[in-house]
Amino acid sequence: MNPAPGRARQRPAAGRGGGPARLARRWTYRAGPPPDARARAGRPPYRRRRPFAEPGSSVAQFVQGLHQQGVAAGAAGAGLPALVVPSGPMLRGHHRGRTLGIGTDLWAYWDEFRAGRIGECEMARLECGLARSPGHCMTMGTASTMTAAAEALGMALPGSSSIPAVDSAHHRTAAASGARAVALVREQLTPAEVMTREAFADAAATVLALGRLHQRTDPPDRAGRAGGVKFSLEDFDAIGRGVPVLADVRPVGAFLREDFSYAGGLPALLAQLARVPEVLHPDRPTVTGEPFASHYRGADIHHPQVIRTPEDPVSAEGGVLVRISDARMSGTSYGTCVLHVAPESHVGGRTGDPVTLDVPGRVLRMEVDDAELERRRAGRRPPPPRFERGYGSLYAAHITQADEGCDFDFLAQPGRNPEPDPS
Repeated sequence: MNPAPGRARQRPAAGRGGGPARLARRWTYRAGPPPDARARAGRPPYRRRRPFAEPGSSVAQFVQGLHQQGVAAGAAGAGLPALVVPSGPMLRGHHRGRTLGIGTDLWAYWDEFRAGRIGECEMARLECGLARSPGHCMTMGTASTMTAAAEALGMALPGSSSIPAVDSAHHRTAAASGARAVALVREQLTPAEVMTREAFADAAATVLALGRLHQRTDPPDRAGRAGGVKFSLEDFDAIGRGVPVLADVRPVGAFLREDFSYAGGLPALLAQLARVPEVLHPDRPTVTGEPFASHYRGADIHHPQVIRTPEDPVSAEGGVLVRISDARMSGTSYGTCVLHVAPESHVGGRTGDPVTLDVPGRVLRMEVDDAELERRRAGRRPPPPRFERGYGSLYAAHITQADEGCDFDFLAQPGRNPEPDPS
């Protein structure tokens, strides 16, 4: 057997016995002496090893968000029978007797590592305990929220978004999804018939009840526009005022997605949310061919601390924090964040102006008077194009701003294409 990448094989000391202690000594992380000590000895320093998913890295962002948010939008734009098969969260993490969440704890430990309070050996052990299985984040981050939204839209089989990736039920759900996909083609049931305005309202209410809408306004809006449904930030906010937070799941709560699954999963949460008057639309269609109410009817809570009832919510009201994003930021970050504000500087936005942010009052206002804004518009000269042809030129000419979904404008315009193409 060869040593794992980044590790060096160390032969046990002579005369020592076998057993677990000996096995542990054979595989030690090659941290070595401090770099300055190696330099004094005339040896090159060890190359610093990056964590498996550095916060903000392209790998982490892709896994968490890009795939999930594109599925529904792509299906709506294609207009062909489709359904979503969620990949499922990984198992909860463990390290030194603590239960860890891959996003929330990763941020905290990464700061400790950068500050020099923990070393590379400890970081390597942490990585082994943090990501113990395949799957997306086991917190209610970007991917978890988007798969839950897909199920609430009616675009995935009931309960499929809650199953851990390595659970045997995930294989059964995948097989059932494949069988249902064949039936969708025979029935010619398309996303446009499923992803109605009522479906988007139910998806918004669901992720609000999960406590995780602060970063999810753009992807549903993008999918809605692709399907001819407009759903605004004001719509999210209006729904949020009547929806309690019912899931005590990180990063805003105490538990992880594996706990949420064992507590009853999304069907159990939807069953409780249905008890709130005039929130869900139980009779709308779904990819199962059955009404939405069939997705949660009779679902029980098995862990009342993880999934709450309307009488004992985590919070009496869900809320849209001021974080407009297309999921390019980790959904497991915490605190008040403002990013991807529209319009971008490239099309006339500007940095340095004072801004008033009042979350309870629902106010986001730039403190610049109208006369100054008009003066800026009159004197503005668009920058020369960076790309004059190809994809870069297409992107610059047609991409919309964050408040409109960060999507190509021609994908959201009404109309139909012939299928199959007669040419």
